Amino acid sequence: MLPSTKKVALVRKYNRSISNLKKEVTQAGFQYVTQKPDFVISVGGDGTFFFAERKYPGVPKIMVRESQVCEKCNEGTLNELLIRYRKGFFKIKEYFKLESVVKRKKGASFRVIAANDVILRNKVLTRALRFSVSINNKIVDSEVIGDGIVFSSPFGATAYFKSITRQTFTRGIGIAFNNTTKLLNNIIVKENAKIKITLLRENADLGFDNDPKTYTLHEGDTIMIQKSKKVSRIISIIC
Repeated sequence: MLPSTKKVALVRKYNRSISNLKKEVTQAGFQYVTQKPDFVISVGGDGTFFFAERKYPGVPKIMVRESQVCEKCNEGTLNELLIRYRKGFFKIKEYFKLESVVKRKKGASFRVIAANDVILRNKVLTRALRFSVSINNKIVDSEVIGDGIVFSSPFGATAYFKSITRQTFTRGIGIAFNNTTKLLNNIIVKENAKIKITLLRENADLGFDNDPKTYTLHEGDTIMIQKSKKVSRIISIIC
């Protein structure tokens, strides 16, 4: 059995009250904290997990279902899950994240880490993007015309990537082309691949992991995508 003094943080869908959840945590013998937790309880769905991961990056998380959209949620009440956790009936799986470095033609560059996916979309719905794609310095397509492109980690393979391609994957980095003028099959590259996108025409929005914050990109800006050294950690309770 694990020590009962482990520190636990709570994140709940839509910032709903966590008062009752805090009581369950303390009654189960854990210490509720908001900083430097040993693990995090994410109550909601996939979106709640992404918020929790941004708030507590890399800290192991127990995903508790409070939404229909949650591929990796544990089934059962919070009390049941905590009891089994204390007895050691769990395993932790690591998922690598994606590192995106944006180099602007004009202005400062920046880097973002994503657990799930990186999404490039046309900013104006009536204007298609034009962009080039290269993998490991080899041109895949010198001019793609369409609504955008999605890069996915294995964690995000069942999300937007799947809705575009109707496929999933468990290894590598997934690349899905969104509504392009010519048929382009999805690509699964090795984890160590380096992908470069250059925006050739129109403005685009860049988003990550269901985060409401997006970035506007302009003609001449580039995005470098590769595997990050950082990981997300999911606690699966063994029934």
